[in-house]
Amino acid sequence: MSKRYRTARRMRAKLQNLHNRSEFVAGLDAGVRAATTAMAPVDRPAASVDLDAGRWVRDPATGDVVWVRTGDPI
Repeated sequence: MSKRYRTARRMRAKLQNLHNRSEFVAGLDAGVRAATTAMAPVDRPAASVDLDAGRWVRDPATGDVVWVRTGDPI
């Protein structure tokens, strides 16, 4: 193989690797966005609930909607 052929082959491999990485990062970014959206605060259900300084959030472990008081760890 000539040096020119080997260099061109190496450059094509580097470009393909870079392309694969960018697709991976884009997929990872979409996954992070989806996970963040799933953990976003949700609307509170009924007005009869005591609303003293807190918010409704979705528990990432169980998927349940829970009331979290301000200052309490999630």
